[in-house]
Parts: sequence; structure tokens; C-alpha cells
Amino acid sequence: MSGEFLTLLGTSPFGHRIDSVCPYSNGLFFGGEGGKIWQYRGVDDDYEPYQPIRTLCSDNRNNPKRVAVEAANVAMMAIPDESEDALYFIDRNNQLLMINLQAEPEELLSDYVIGPFHHDEITGMDTCLRKELVVTCSKTSIMLWNYAERKFLMAFKVSIGEEASDVAFHPSGFHILACVGDKLVILNVLAKSIKEDDHSLTIKHCKKVRFSNGGHLFAVGVSCYTYIYNFYTLECPPYFQCKGHIGKIGCIDWFEDDSGFTDSCDKGYVFFYDL
Repeated sequence: MSGEFLTLLGTSPFGHRIDSVCPYSNGLFFGGEGGKIWQYRGVDDDYEPYQPIRTLCSDNRNNPKRVAVEAANVAMMAIPDESEDALYFIDRNNQLLMINLQAEPEELLSDYVIGPFHHDEITGMDTCLRKELVVTCSKTSIMLWNYAERKFLMAFKVSIGEEASDVAFHPSGFHILACVGDKLVILNVLAKSIKEDDHSLTIKHCKKVRFSNGGHLFAVGVSCYTYIYNFYTLECPPYFQCKGHIGKIGCIDWFEDDSGFTDSCDKGYVFFYDL
């Protein structure tokens, strides 16, 4: 590739790193450090062909009407149609966002296009049997989605210093189990939020969890053992402590009639249990 140097903009956002440039009919958008987006308009001036108009920011945490967007470096921008009503962009937190360019100045805030995505890799996922819902988790957050409408619903933030490794959805859609650190957290799914229950269990090294199809039992993978708990009493009798693997439990799956389950370990073994 080759190019010709024309000029240096004296009105450049000096002191800020620019990661992305997006042209539009009357000028340019620059995006970069700290979630800042600078809009420039083309003018008839050989020495300063572009003049700054306004600075936009992806941080909208102070607006209670929107799902909070935390400012992060802008990675890529695009204006999809000739109307140029909206600017779409991806930030370094792996979020797909947009700004309505026709809004009033005080409303020039970022919104999620679909909903907030996970910042980190997804470590667990489960579907609800009786509702069109999916729950996913990463190290820092647990998110609820409607897969029929392809829509984000709500999220639960994991406590600072802890990490979520797996989630399980109760068949009713009203409860979620999450392996968070050395705890098995019970979450209640409400109309507009996810709340932690007071009856969470302390289970060290729990990494896998799965509800039975009826929802009255759940299986927890702890190192090389699988324990079966009664969901309503949170009891695990000795005859429901299934041992035998020599590796860490990697997957648990219940029989259709809940009479037993299978589990596998990272050493390549699959065991079948008849309860």
C-alpha cells in the first residue's frame, strides 16, 4: 500500500490514542481511548480541512433509563445506511453498541444493540425446559436470554474476587444454580432482576452443576466426585454421593426419567449411575 501525506490536523485529539476512523458524508469520526468518539466536519480550508464538532462517549452509567455501559476503548465503527442516523461501534470489552446521532445533545448516549455480552469467555450455559430461556455465565457475570426473541433480559454480577464456572436452570425458570468460587449460589429469577437467595451452599471445588428434569434434584461435580442434592431440603444423603472417577468431572447429564445420570471426567471415562 502507498499513500501521500497531506496535512496534520491542528485540531486533532492530541494526548489520546485513536484506534478507529469512520467516514461519513460530511466528515469523519475518530474513536479510541477511554470510549471517546470525536466527530469532525469537512470544511473548505487547505490547512485545516476538518473541524471538530462534538465529542461523544460510550459511558452512560449516570443515566438511570439505560442499561449501564462502561466506557472502553473504541475498536471499530460503522455507519450502515445513507440516512446516517446512527453510529455503530465495537469496544474493547467485546460489546456491540450504537449512538443515535439525531438525538438531542443530552441524549447522545450509547445503547446496546442487542444487550450486554460477556466480557470474558463463557464458562457455563443451560436452557430452561419450560420457558424459552437460556442462562450463560462468565467469570464475572451471569446473564439471562430469551432465545426465541434473540433478546437479552437481565444480568447478575458476581462478587468481586470470585469467579463463576457453571450454571444450571431449574425447569420452572424461576431458579438458577451457579458455581461461584467455593459456593453453590442459588439465584431467584424475578420479573426484572436476578437476586441471590439466602440459602447458598459452601461446597469447595464445585465446578459443575445440573438440575434433574423434574427439578427436585441437582447434581454437583466436586473434583472427581458427583453429589446429588435435594433441591427443596438441600440435603445430600450418603447414598447419593457418587464416587469412582480418577479425574475432574467435566460433564453431567440426567436420564429422561431422573432415575439416574451420567458423568464424565477429563481422563476419558464416562460413568452411568442408577439412583
